[in-house]
Amino acid sequence: MDAQSLRSGAREVLAFSLAGRAGVTTSATVDPRDGTELNVARLDQALSPLGVRVGLDEQGQPIFSADEVAWPKIQDGLTVRGEGRRFAAGQHNKVRAEVEAGAVQPHAWKTLARDGAGLRQVLHAVTRALDRVKEAQREVSRALAEATAEMARAEDPAQAVFVDAFEDMAQAPDYSVYEQVAPALNGISRERVVALLSWSAGTAAGL
Repeated sequence: MDAQSLRSGAREVLAFSLAGRAGVTTSATVDPRDGTELNVARLDQALSPLGVRVGLDEQGQPIFSADEVAWPKIQDGLTVRGEGRRFAAGQHNKVRAEVEAGAVQPHAWKTLARDGAGLRQVLHAVTRALDRVKEAQREVSRALAEATAEMARAEDPAQAVFVDAFEDMAQAPDYSVYEQVAPALNGISRERVVALLSWSAGTAAGL
């Protein structure tokens, strides 16, 4: 399901279920007249009880995510029933769920960095990776801020200490959200990469 399918066609009610959760069926209405963001929000509301979250990526395309622990059950047991427009009507049909390739792939950088053009590609990739890491850190910080506020309202000192400790851990470069990119990016600033790109472009022009 992509943004185009959410913006075109007729209104349709989608029903979702997950094997192992008998009797738990959720539904979402997809109506192109309401726009992509609202339709994505409806899908997120319907799928979150089943362990799937829905959001928009940088290109405005819907992206579906799940916890790694829950992924096998979701991959094997998530089903959907439509009204014959985007999905078949009648019985629930298994959703074809596949793991998306990692957005950051440091292992490929060494292969590219063999000449000037390849080096520039690597530098651009590093810049994008840094942006993604910073965005992930901002999202973690926002979530922790919300959790801290909830803890404060609950007035539970022990829980507040836990949140503070977790926030400190989240700021560390080896936090799990960075585990694949930290070895390649740790200590590299975005400004340094941009400077290298400018230098690389100038060198190429001189050649």
